Amino acid sequence: MLPGYIAVKRFGGANDRGIDIAGLLSEFGLEGPWDCYQCKHYDHPLEPGEARAEILKIFCGVADAHYTMPQKYRFLAPQGCGPGLTRLLSAPSKLKADFLTNLDPTKALCRDLDNEMLDRVKDLASRADFSIFGCEEVDSVIATHQRSPNHLVRFGGQLPSRPQPDTPPDDPAQHETRYIEQLMQIYDERFP
Repeated sequence: MLPGYIAVKRFGGANDRGIDIAGLLSEFGLEGPWDCYQCKHYDHPLEPGEARAEILKIFCGVADAHYTMPQKYRFLAPQGCGPGLTRLLSAPSKLKADFLTNLDPTKALCRDLDNEMLDRVKDLASRADFSIFGCEEVDSVIATHQRSPNHLVRFGGQLPSRPQPDTPPDDPAQHETRYIEQLMQIYDERFP
C-alpha cells in the first residue's frame, strides 16, 4: 500500500461514478479525505474534452452525496496527458474557467444532465479548488510500484541484490556450544 493511505480500493468499471482507484486517507472512506485516480487506456494522449467528462462525473458524484470531494484527483493514461490538457492542468484557474464554460446545456458535455443537476454541478464547480486535478506520469507510477512488495509478483524481473552474508567466526561463542553439540549428534546419527 502507498504511504499515507489506510486502504486502496478499486472501483473501476461500469457505474464507477468517476473513480477507478481510491486512496483512502481515513477510516471514513469516501466520506472522509481521499484521493481519486482515474485511469484511461486510450491509443492517444488524454485530451481536454475527455478529461472534462471525467471531472463532471466527480462533481455529479459529490452532488448526489456518493462521496466527498477528493483531496487529489489524478489522471493516469499510457500515453499521458496531451499538451492541451497539460496546459489546463498546469493552470487551475484556466481549467476551472474552461470547465465552467463547458457546463452549458447546449454542449455535448451536459446532454445527459437535467437542469437541477446542472445547477448543482455549477454551484460545486464554482466553489471548488481545481488545483486538485492533475496528471500522473507513467514513469513515476512505475517507479512507485517498483518499491512495493507486489511488483515482482505481478511483473516479474530480477530480485533485488542481497547483502553478503557475514563470515562465520573461526571459534564459536560460548552460547553456541550447546547448539553445536546437538548438531554433531545429528551428524553422527545420519552419517555413522
